[in-house]
Amino acid sequence: MNNRRRFLRNSSLLMTIPLLHAQSASYGSVDNTSKEPYRTIAIVHEDMFPATSTIPGAKQLNSIGYLHGVMRDERVDEDTKEFITNGAIWLDEESETMFKKSYHLLSLSQRQKVLDEIMEYNWGDSWLYTVMSYLFESMFCDPVYGANTDMSGWRWLEYEPGFPRPKKVLS
Repeated sequence: MNNRRRFLRNSSLLMTIPLLHAQSASYGSVDNTSKEPYRTIAIVHEDMFPATSTIPGAKQLNSIGYLHGVMRDERVDEDTKEFITNGAIWLDEESETMFKKSYHLLSLSQRQKVLDEIMEYNWGDSWLYTVMSYLFESMFCDPVYGANTDMSGWRWLEYEPGFPRPKKVLS
């Protein structure tokens, strides 16, 4: 768990990365969150960034909806998309090796052990960094892109968006 906290603390630098901007029709919705890699990544997002009474979690931010849009965005490098998908597969394989169950079937404490384990591998550390980067983007993006639901990320951080804000594209 200490490694995850250090990872999250160091990842605060991600706040300075530019946000992807696309039409709202491309972002914010997941056709079926039970499909992979979204089911696994949604659980990872919740495990790494759970909600508290004062902090919106990944679910409230709709981080998986945002990631779904990223994965459909033609401007996102195909290697990045493949890495995100493969990482979810590799995470599940590590879960099977450690506990003989898929990641989504594990208890929270077992999932944390799997996350701690994969952070020891270059691919695991890089994969977690990548999927968490998109979670942080979902916290800062304008809600017209389907994430940062009800401006929950902005309210938590007391962030004032720049103007003009993007206009919602009708689909």
